[in-house]
Amino acid sequence: MRPTAAFALASTGAPSSLARLVRARVGFFGGACLVDATRADVATTGTPEVAAYDVPLDFYAAYHVPFFSTWAICEKAAALAASGDREGAAAVLDKVAGKAPNRTWIEQALAKYR
Repeated sequence: MRPTAAFALASTGAPSSLARLVRARVGFFGGACLVDATRADVATTGTPEVAAYDVPLDFYAAYHVPFFSTWAICEKAAALAASGDREGAAAVLDKVAGKAPNRTWIEQALAKYR
């Protein structure tokens, strides 16, 4: 009996998600809701690829590095804002802020996009 793709994803996580996010970071960095993205030591000049942040959450990476899940969400919001869609950026963060109150770094980033 061969496992299905859904079973394989559930049993092994989604390791390609982290790799895709790291590759996106090389060309664009929005600060991950924590860092001023214009700082000389982190600034990038690439064009954000919004679709790069639409990846399944790797449960194993998020379990060991809890910030992994919010990093992807914050970077997607920053990519949307950098592409001119501040309203879309606010909507992405608003969903998280509503479900997980008191994450001040997300609330502060959300205020910038409103």
